[in-house]
Amino acid sequence: YDLLKLFVGAHGSLGVIIEASFKLLPCPDMEIILASRCAGWAEFRARLDDVLRSALTPVVLDLHNLSGDRAQADLVIALAGSAEDVNWQRDLAATLGFAVAPEGLAYDRQFWIQESGPPVHRLSVLPSRLAATLASLGDVSFVARAGCGTVYYRGGPAPGRPDLPQPLLQRVKDAYDPHHILPAPPW
Repeated sequence: YDLLKLFVGAHGSLGVIIEASFKLLPCPDMEIILASRCAGWAEFRARLDDVLRSALTPVVLDLHNLSGDRAQADLVIALAGSAEDVNWQRDLAATLGFAVAPEGLAYDRQFWIQESGPPVHRLSVLPSRLAATLASLGDVSFVARAGCGTVYYRGGPAPGRPDLPQPLLQRVKDAYDPHHILPAPPW
């Protein structure tokens, strides 16, 4: 088992974390946020594939559309590191159609501060299925973490609960908590 994912996903039902080690990195010398407007899902898929196949190492890889207009969405990347490395990656990103995003990451804050309207839903999908999933949601406003496949959206259908292998999950719970001292899993 991948114990890290197992314990994080169990929300305290398999054990109690009593010690953790963290690797700290120094603050980057330079950070830059770039964006590219995509006209439709096919262009988004192509642009995302270009980024993933390139030598870029973005620290942010998001797709967003706050208007709910399916005709376009913005793909955002953030680059961080030494000035030399960031400048080199910025030049490479420019060849892929990215330009400096003057509003930075304001779209994320704007999405979350909306006080009225439909509730926010969350979906987790494979990054390779992101475009198809977003297309199936219809005209919704969304912020999607394209690098990991997490989609936050307002309006549209509520996500269904996934079918989980309950017998396997129960065996894992019995193995790590044989006396059933910890709370029941959230599954």
